[in-house]
Amino acid sequence: QDVERVVKALPRGGEIMATVAQKWMEKGIEQGLEQGLLKARREDILALLEMRLQPRREWLDYVAQQLERIDDVARLQALHLAAAQVSSPQEFEAQLAEG
Repeated sequence: QDVERVVKALPRGGEIMATVAQKWMEKGIEQGLEQGLLKARREDILALLEMRLQPRREWLDYVAQQLERIDDVARLQALHLAAAQVSSPQEFEAQLAEG
């Protein structure tokens, strides 16, 4: 509110405030899209591991917790490929530990 008051007091303050608000909205949308992509990639990895390896639920929960800590799309893409190639939960854990 203080920032808004100061900006509106400036000449052309309304224009500046509109521009700032637009930038904040764009940034929020961008962050939302990125979070959605990360979530989808994590879910894809878990589904693939479950389908291919049929592991215990506890192990999948553990992997889900580890994946939640990763916010790099490229790293999640690499893990998605690994999930498609590994032949055991231990092999995937080794891939997960590499990052």
